[in-house]
Amino acid sequence: MQKQQTPESKAQRNDRKIASAVEKFAKKPKGKRAIKRIKALSSVEDWETRHHTDEYKYALGLFDPKSGICKRIPNPLPVASATATQQGILTLNASGTGYLAIVLNPWLGGNMITWTNAVGVNDTSALAFSNAAPNVASIMTGATAISYRVVSAWLGVADLTPALSKTGVVSSGSISYRTTSGGTATADTIRDSYWVSSVPNVTLNKYVGGVYFPMDVGGTNYYAVGSSPGDFQAPVVFMSALAPNANVSVQYVINFEYIPAVGQTDLLSVSVGAVGSVERSLVKIGELKNLKKDLGEINTSGFGPDLIPKISAGIGVLGGIASTVMSVLSKI
Repeated sequence: MQKQQTPESKAQRNDRKIASAVEKFAKKPKGKRAIKRIKALSSVEDWETRHHTDEYKYALGLFDPKSGICKRIPNPLPVASATATQQGILTLNASGTGYLAIVLNPWLGGNMITWTNAVGVNDTSALAFSNAAPNVASIMTGATAISYRVVSAWLGVADLTPALSKTGVVSSGSISYRTTSGGTATADTIRDSYWVSSVPNVTLNKYVGGVYFPMDVGGTNYYAVGSSPGDFQAPVVFMSALAPNANVSVQYVINFEYIPAVGQTDLLSVSVGAVGSVERSLVKIGELKNLKKDLGEINTSGFGPDLIPKISAGIGVLGGIASTVMSVLSKI
């Protein structure tokens, strides 16, 4: 006589089968690796550590685009993308009275570096940034990318005048791009901005400048070529009272993440990007920017060795990755 199965006994039998299959699978080399990964997902600490690492790397990478700390922006669901870096150096001249203003817009398809050294430019005149030569065109075009986003960018300057002949003041940092795009910004507009610092030119012996920051999470979205966020913090430099017609070296670095155009997919190395919360990254950026402002320093990365004692003293804004940050900063 066949014994009738109840729903409960049937479920228990299925559970035993599954447990037996999992046990056999776990004894295989591939099975062991799979089980290890499944266990890792059950560990909140491991999950949080891996996700936070990408977020912190992105935050740090914004301050030092040349370092290659982060080439992709964290996503809750990673996107398969390609990366590219555009960098270069050019020489501009100050006006006959020693004035030069430069702003970098990494989202422009045409000339990303606009500047003015017009006759009559001074500390109070409106700055009409123009697209005059030399033209630095973006490598992000419709033939290259379907859509893209700016991961990080930096603009720096160095006065090539001999040290004993250097004069004037260099103001550099980051400013709302819309402030500069209307042709009404003045030197005071730039100097009074919170993320801009001014230093005597004679004290500088290296490139100084500013970095790009998104204004909000919308600035980390993918955009079609030719489109851009409504606003963002753009790198800006204002040099006043330099030697007449001074030669100024201008350096730029821009890191892009993009979805390749159809004709490019067989030629590029596409991989899955970083994982994490952009919101948490931007909050961390705000904390790091406050530290930079407190230091009152200006250099190519926005940080200096003096930041290390602050972290060691217990500011602790970087949490568990403080040691990594200190090792990065010690190389600056």
